[in-house]
Amino acid sequence: MFGLFSRQKIHVSRAEFVTLMLLRQQEIAKELSRTAQEYLQPKLDAETLQFECEVLSLWILSLAIPDDDLKNMIDNEYFRWRNFDNDDIEQFCEHLNMRYRRYYDAFNHWREDFGAHGPLLGSVLANALKTGESDKLVSDPLHACYAFTIVMENFKSTLEFIADLKKKYDLSEVSSVFVAK
Repeated sequence: MFGLFSRQKIHVSRAEFVTLMLLRQQEIAKELSRTAQEYLQPKLDAETLQFECEVLSLWILSLAIPDDDLKNMIDNEYFRWRNFDNDDIEQFCEHLNMRYRRYYDAFNHWREDFGAHGPLLGSVLANALKTGESDKLVSDPLHACYAFTIVMENFKSTLEFIADLKKKYDLSEVSSVFVAK
């Protein structure tokens, strides 16, 4: 009788969590692509825009997940999902590392002084989505604001997604960062 009303949470394995995060990453990439096309008028072909959205969506996951081993698992599974060979992985990681450095630099400036560096972060993000370059800044402040908002909304919804998983499932096997203290 008590089994029907049990409040015991179902355990989620690391592999299951990685799969859930990659499904979330795909949702983020689609949303980034849709909103970039609507608000930023990208100068990229569809394939390049999709690539930039994939990179940016992986970065958003990296912001939301503080566990480096878990991030590596997500990256490795992403490579498997994309059927990357070793050369593809090497090239993708090179690009990913360059983008991450630029994104984290702008993000950390924004975090240090909320508000003051939002336009810098937005400009870096907008330029990546508009032109495929993250080392130059967009001069259009409206595009920087759109990009900043788009990315922060996806970051926020990813944090909410993880919080919902923590409420519904036992993530203790996934990572110690998800264990309530």
